[in-house]
Amino acid sequence: MPRRVLLVAILTAVLAASCSRDENASTVTVGVGADATSSTSQHPSVSSAVVTTQAAGTTASTETTTKDSAMPLGGMEGGLFCRELADLGLTYTEAVAYWARDRQPDRMDADRNGIPCETVYDRAAVVAFWGEPLPTTTSTTAAAIPTTLPATTTTTTTTTTTTLPIDVIGDVPPGKFCRDTHTMGFGYPETVAYWMREGMPGRMDADSNGVPCETVFPADDVERVFGSPAALSVYFFATFGGAPEPRFVATGPAVDAGLICPAGTAGYVGGGNNRWEDEYVCDDGTGTFIAGADIYIYADGREYAAWSIVSGTGLYADVTGGGGTDTGPADNGLWQDHMYGRLERPER
Repeated sequence: MPRRVLLVAILTAVLAASCSRDENASTVTVGVGADATSSTSQHPSVSSAVVTTQAAGTTASTETTTKDSAMPLGGMEGGLFCRELADLGLTYTEAVAYWARDRQPDRMDADRNGIPCETVYDRAAVVAFWGEPLPTTTSTTAAAIPTTLPATTTTTTTTTTTTLPIDVIGDVPPGKFCRDTHTMGFGYPETVAYWMREGMPGRMDADSNGVPCETVFPADDVERVFGSPAALSVYFFATFGGAPEPRFVATGPAVDAGLICPAGTAGYVGGGNNRWEDEYVCDDGTGTFIAGADIYIYADGREYAAWSIVSGTGLYADVTGGGGTDTGPADNGLWQDHMYGRLERPER
């Protein structure tokens, strides 16, 4: 199905774990992944097969250009309202990034149309970001948006040896450890996809640095996905459907370091079987970049993949990096991508 509209927010990788045990421990606090509903992928090159596994106030000033944040979004507390962000001096673009970082809360989008803070910020700033016409309310039900930190239940789990060969990473049962997927013969990118499907659990990322299984798989394999230990965290948030204008916003250490721009447009540019690629064009004219994802798991209408930077222009011509992604349906008929990882500019 052709992609319709894309909002991408690159946010700080929120990768806190549900426990702090070793990646190969046998007793853990197991994360329970978010519920998902069936949907058809918005990526035209992606197979649709599914592997069975598992408010109001006065307006803030009009924003016409992207500027530096009044304060780093990565250091701001959660739970703030649109009016508080406006009072702090954040632009509308930055408010959208905060909304995405805070998991698109209803308190910032009372009418549930996917457009946050539209009653607080000047309409011209809202339209300048999203385009016309703005969508109207399409749902009054609670959003089915996956959370970065899944709900957790404390469970004592003992790793057991699989009795039957498992040839597809999507068939690996929940609750496994890094050593399990490694012993089964799966590569690091496939294991990253499994980690994403599991809700990024701490049992696979003992130091909570957002890079799973780095003590189990060879360092070269890890760096081919996430970059070197010096790479900086990023989080891409993408929404298909809703507003008419494809958009992306960004925040976090990689943005602060100039490795990626804070806002722009995006669009599908190609891919293949179980792969998609998007091009992102920066609003500030600093350049463009293409990111691609290889999908390893289809489960319950969602897709789990490893992504990487394919190429770039301008300031991003030599930026590299990647990570893991969880994509799938959300509320109001939307399709959302959640891409976690790291970026860097290798020394020449």
